[in-house]
Amino acid sequence: MKLLKPSIHILHLHFIVFLWGFTGILGKLLNNLNTFQLVWYRVVIACTVLLGIILYRKINFEVTRQIFFKVFLTGFIVFLHWLCFYGAVKVSNVSVALASFSCTSLFTGIFEPLILKRKLDPKEIILGAIVIAIMAFIFNAETKYINGMLLGIGAAATASLFTVINSTFSNKVNAYYISFIELFSVLFFATIYLLFFDISHFPNFNLQGYDILWIAILGVLCTVYPFVATINLMKHISPFTLSLTVNLEPVYAILFAFLLFKEYELLSVSFFIGTALLIAVVLAYPVLKKGIRNKG
Repeated sequence: MKLLKPSIHILHLHFIVFLWGFTGILGKLLNNLNTFQLVWYRVVIACTVLLGIILYRKINFEVTRQIFFKVFLTGFIVFLHWLCFYGAVKVSNVSVALASFSCTSLFTGIFEPLILKRKLDPKEIILGAIVIAIMAFIFNAETKYINGMLLGIGAAATASLFTVINSTFSNKVNAYYISFIELFSVLFFATIYLLFFDISHFPNFNLQGYDILWIAILGVLCTVYPFVATINLMKHISPFTLSLTVNLEPVYAILFAFLLFKEYELLSVSFFIGTALLIAVVLAYPVLKKGIRNKG
């Protein structure tokens, strides 16, 4: 099969990020579900669809026990990521959660050299320092949303970690297999928690109104497709490039939140100044890096 040109890979990645930008909105629309219920429903649908695809396409599941456990444990990091992300949305709002999530590239600049055993890039460290300064500015402006910001940063750290780890699997294991095992792992840990620590909140299938539609969109369009696609994309792009592009997710999500929830009425001007600076920095980085490389 002929490989797509790199520009097409980046375009594909932007489309995926656009879909991810809608997940916070769906989390807000499903406000009658708590964080654990939301994650549980999401992965039940995603696992069911993935299993159907795997059986239909007769995808080979034969991998070593070591690879299986590595992928399964990576799923636990995905589980923590979603708890942090939806927790941030629940305790604050979509805009705050996604602004904090912009720290993803900072964490990737740290995790990628450690896990992939490459040299630390000074430019990424400088970028990280600038991101921290901007986040401090946003924190100071929106202290009432401190818990949402901390959870958003936790979501960024865990997203960065499992993205880098998945890049080590992408050329070794089928993307559908990786996606199914990791999402099954999320389902396993979410079910264990609900059964043994919060049985009163275990999903009872008492969904209301458009809940089934929102969960279906969340589970298929915003989970199965992006999960498989990003793992395949990491055969062609680096984890840092992926995480840097993901910083556009707040742009899409905040625009959605403006249109649907009028969140601009709840946030200060300083928040938007900080968020604009944050997005400008992460978008400028690839241009600066390319210019430095050309001069060298």
